[in-house]
Amino acid sequence: MGARLEEAGPPRPRQPFNLRGFSLSVRLPSEGLVQRRFQDEEEIIDEVTKELYVLPKKFTNRFKNIRAVVYKDILPSYALRIHTFYFLPTSKASEFLEVMETVKAQYATLQRDIDAYLASRKDEYIKKVDTYTTKKNVTRFEKCPNLPEKVIIDIFPLNLGGEGQGQVVMDERVAIVLQKEYGRVVRESVITLEHRLSSVITRLNESIEAEINKKKVGIVKAQLEELIDIAKSANLDSIVGDPFKTTLLLADALENEDTDKLPTIVGSLAHHLGYDVDENNPRVALMDITLQMKKGLSPRVKALLEEVL
Repeated sequence: MGARLEEAGPPRPRQPFNLRGFSLSVRLPSEGLVQRRFQDEEEIIDEVTKELYVLPKKFTNRFKNIRAVVYKDILPSYALRIHTFYFLPTSKASEFLEVMETVKAQYATLQRDIDAYLASRKDEYIKKVDTYTTKKNVTRFEKCPNLPEKVIIDIFPLNLGGEGQGQVVMDERVAIVLQKEYGRVVRESVITLEHRLSSVITRLNESIEAEINKKKVGIVKAQLEELIDIAKSANLDSIVGDPFKTTLLLADALENEDTDKLPTIVGSLAHHLGYDVDENNPRVALMDITLQMKKGLSPRVKALLEEVL
């Protein structure tokens, strides 16, 4: 086995900490606002259909594209998904809301483009759709609904754990419920972080080839740095910090094509996660690590988590 970057002893007792942030949910306007649906199979023009589009796909696809950016790029950069809601760390809230204002601006632009199209539409298909809509007594719209107004951001303060909770909650039964909720949110946050770390490790491992794709490594490294920032903002770096920092060292080594360091770094990463692998073959070792991570929380992170719950 290679030398360790940092020897870590058994998990140390940790001081209780507050998980401070916001419970967050986001709802976005969909292309359904500009669609007219009919549930019969009556012949329409020269086709049989159950769905008529008031707008061409170049507009409805923009709804899908904005939604994809919000849910696949923006939210993962600022928050952690906890079953039915997102946990947004306090220090991330202002920047997140600022970014969402740019999303609203995109919807405002889309609304103006739709209105311009509706005002100028003259093609035969639209005329036939309007005729059928009138026949079915479905109200036509001449203007697009207010799309920015339909970007709904529900945000509510979330303060769990720490000494302050005991000072506020006097009823023991309520305190027990809140403590369970605290444990659930912390545990799910750590699970989410480690799951995303596993994805990062997998993508970095794909770059350990004869010719390293430095551009791809740079993109993954930027995503990893975002995750490290989220972990710190959520006050969870004491639990997941070591494997995240070691993975960042792995990204640096690949970016600099310093492959001689890989066995040592991979060995340290396995150690911080609590796995026993043969780091002398970094590619196989990293694959083994990610396979074990899919089975549940890594042993060492799980032990550190139990220290704070």
